[in-house]
Amino acid sequence: GDKWLVSCLGVLHLSKGLFYRVVPADQGFGNFGEASGSPTTEYAGVFRFRLWWCGAWVEVLVDDRLPAVHGRLAFIQSRHSDQFWPALLEKAYAKLHGSYEALKYGTLLDGLSDLTGGITESIAIRQDPTGCGRALAKLLDMTSLITCTVNNNNNNQQQQQQIRTSNEKLANGIQMGINYRLYAIERVETFGGEAIQLVKLRNPLGPGGEYIGAWARGSLEWDEVPIIERDRLAVRNMAEGEFWISYSDFVKTFTHLEVVHLDAETSRDEPSLHSKHTWQMKLYQGSWRRGVTAGGCRNNQETFHINPQLHLILSEMEEVIVSLNQHSIMEPKVIGFTAYTLPKSSTESINRQFFKKNKSLVNSQYTNSRQVSHRCLLEQAIVKAPALEGKGFSQYEAVFLQLADEHKTVNAFELQELLEACLPNDYIKSCASMENSGRGRLEFNDFKDLMCSLKYWQAAFKNHTKERTGILKAERLRFQLNTEVLAVLILRYMRKDGTLRFGDFVSAILHLSDAFGK
Repeated sequence: GDKWLVSCLGVLHLSKGLFYRVVPADQGFGNFGEASGSPTTEYAGVFRFRLWWCGAWVEVLVDDRLPAVHGRLAFIQSRHSDQFWPALLEKAYAKLHGSYEALKYGTLLDGLSDLTGGITESIAIRQDPTGCGRALAKLLDMTSLITCTVNNNNNNQQQQQQIRTSNEKLANGIQMGINYRLYAIERVETFGGEAIQLVKLRNPLGPGGEYIGAWARGSLEWDEVPIIERDRLAVRNMAEGEFWISYSDFVKTFTHLEVVHLDAETSRDEPSLHSKHTWQMKLYQGSWRRGVTAGGCRNNQETFHINPQLHLILSEMEEVIVSLNQHSIMEPKVIGFTAYTLPKSSTESINRQFFKKNKSLVNSQYTNSRQVSHRCLLEQAIVKAPALEGKGFSQYEAVFLQLADEHKTVNAFELQELLEACLPNDYIKSCASMENSGRGRLEFNDFKDLMCSLKYWQAAFKNHTKERTGILKAERLRFQLNTEVLAVLILRYMRKDGTLRFGDFVSAILHLSDAFGK
């Protein structure tokens, strides 16, 4: 199977409360429910799993058919021949993403988020080893799952020499690409009075990846520590895959912390987190819609302000983790966010001029990852996640009467011909929008009202098109409407190149007029 997913499943399995949220316990092969005395349920060959997707827990159903090659599972395989939940959960995960092939684009952070419902954060250990130690002490007191990993893309030549390419292990036994669960940081004092800081880790895959360095299970270093200290650290009663490592070796070995922050509701399911301080989380849903809320990065000064804005107001200066997520795994776009100090009196969306005049407070990384997270100190901030001239009525009336029927009415096709004589280059759909009686005909009085309005609309259109090109960029279409209504208009009338011609502009206005008239 995909190694990143195997690692994530291992981390999930170490947290039983979270595990049973994803893998409900009341299911299995054959008749289940007999052991508890409850009514027997007939086996239907279907399994259900819950995954965090697009900001909500989604139930995914899969059948019991697993792809195999020559009698062996084609993807994730368990060490135990009678254990199938990893392969079934992988199938549910692949179903959610569209295919097994799509899983090769996944990452450790994506997997941890999808399996726990938390916000993920990556912290480079070696950039500030001392600061990392302080951060770990804080994180261990919060409802966060802390893991550490060796990034195999690092450029440290000494460490690259340690890598055993055949099994992707370092010389000290640590496996690359695996998220080791971090449980504690403790300080011990040797008989000689030396204080040593130790980190407790666990390999989520169990046996087969034993650490063999200093302070490993059974190493000579433990003989220098009093028995009372060894008992305090439960050295003789460690679970399978658990080990201690000195903090200095920890920093030399691992490259990144991969942390999952859980809110109060989710952490309530996990007994090991019950005594921790909970994170206060808020979830906001939004979207980038071309011409409406997709303004690009700050280099696009004319459109940057239309990006989604989140106003964050705290009672005091606090450390905040902002996580921006997109739901595409196959073709993710480059995303990121920028934070600005919010004016004290501001309660509405900030306009273009504000962003031209003010410097940003925080800039996240801009990348095509599924999610971008950034830790920062904030108090009150904005977080942002890129014509024709008219003519007189007398001329119009003559043309109208030439095309009208005996009732002095025209249909959409005749109206198009009429407008082409008066106004060039526009659409039949614009003409069809101008009649709302249901008869498919437009009377002369309505036509006169239309031409009067067209003159006004042309002036407005011209004011917002540059160099008289007759082309209006969709993002400049800022009706005094809410985002959802504006998005509908843009979706319906915007052209492929992200612009509107005058006919599209008229159609949008007529659409609104008809909606408000009803």
